[in-house]
Amino acid sequence: MNFETFTLDVSTSENLTRHHITTQDVNGTDESLAKAVSVFRRLAGSADDWPSEMVWEPCQIPFSGRLVVNCTHPDSSASKQRRLVDRWCEALPSFTGLRHLYFRSRVPQRLFDAACHVSGLETLYIKHSGIKTLEAIENASALTDLALGSSRGVECIKPLLSLKALRSLEIENLLRIKRLDPLASLKELSSLCIMSGMWTTHHVESIAPISELVNLRVLTLAGVRAADRTLSPLFSLKQLEVLRVCKQWDAREVAELKRLNPGLVVL
Repeated sequence: MNFETFTLDVSTSENLTRHHITTQDVNGTDESLAKAVSVFRRLAGSADDWPSEMVWEPCQIPFSGRLVVNCTHPDSSASKQRRLVDRWCEALPSFTGLRHLYFRSRVPQRLFDAACHVSGLETLYIKHSGIKTLEAIENASALTDLALGSSRGVECIKPLLSLKALRSLEIENLLRIKRLDPLASLKELSSLCIMSGMWTTHHVESIAPISELVNLRVLTLAGVRAADRTLSPLFSLKQLEVLRVCKQWDAREVAELKRLNPGLVVL
């Protein structure tokens, strides 16, 4: 199947759903919120560019470079849904011209693996998943935007090392990941979001690997706690524009980050 080629990045809506930011998150004025919205839109594009309707069956594909898939149909039995996933797994690797892929329903391992074999895929957005291994991501080296919604089964993020072109990364509820070292190699990242799930905390050894991401402009650490309890490794970052962190971090370190990055909006 052939698709027209588009180049816009994965999109967010008015309330910045990718990083789950609302007006209640802003410690400041409406001007601060406006600036945060501006930064996110500049990095992520406009939600209006995504199709307004979700697609259930591969045969329903519109001729567009972006696709929103829902493999969970309210009127289908579990066996029918499994067969539906099987059809998507068979079809996806054959798509050409598909650049931006958004899964609104739960993504099992085999569907993730199939998505990673879409040639030239630039954006992969997964709302939540049953993924355990990211090994297939090594086949998606063209990715510039990756969002892994709630994926508690993921055991290792080392395969992310292959994504040298990645500009935006979101990982949510990857609670088994204690070391962030592989992130240090993603030198092109301008936006990084690490979140725990609701009512959970993501414990990591240190956020020090993030200090290597010198092009970072947007950083979210929501529900993340480091064993060394310090943000000081981030002092090497001089291009930060938006920072979202929990109140548990040392306020003096947050203040130093604001000094080092004039105009930084802290949420």
